[in-house]
Amino acid sequence: MYNVEYLPLAVQDMVEIVVYIARNLNNPTAAEHIADQLAERIGDYATLDLGAFFDLLAQTAEEL
Repeated sequence: MYNVEYLPLAVQDMVEIVVYIARNLNNPTAAEHIADQLAERIGDYATLDLGAFFDLLAQTAEEL
């Protein structure tokens, strides 16, 4: 079995995608759906602290 790890830059990209959808496309419902799907897929394939993922998502959203 392989060990999949997401680099911090990849996590940041995922967060920016979700924030872009919520803010620029003015579709927070779709952004929430995408965030949930990303978290589900990440949980399926890699070890990543999902709490940290959502913390980064919230922090990035506040900065924008």
